[in-house]
Amino acid sequence: MRPDAATLQPILVAAWRLGRYPWRMGRREKLLRRFLSKPWDFTWRELVTLLASFDYKVRRGSKTGGSRGRFIHPERGPICLHKPHSGHLRQYQLEQIIDLLREEGLI
Repeated sequence: MRPDAATLQPILVAAWRLGRYPWRMGRREKLLRRFLSKPWDFTWRELVTLLASFDYKVRRGSKTGGSRGRFIHPERGPICLHKPHSGHLRQYQLEQIIDLLREEGLI
């Protein structure tokens, strides 16, 4: 059952005045929700963006490049991964990162 406009109007006006819009998600929230759903096509670039929102910085492997990537946080331990050649992360990588972020209390 949907509430009528008269019921919703005071709630919407109060949310507008407070600057809070619970029905609107930002890019970070959308990306986090997508990440937690463990999609098969989650890309390395999306992971870099997501972890940057948690203050992780990406550092490439060796001086010559390579396929290893390391995410460094000033206060937490690093996250070390192999950058996939296909561009899409594997399921086990997503699950490991989710477990680590939950242990750190970030999600």
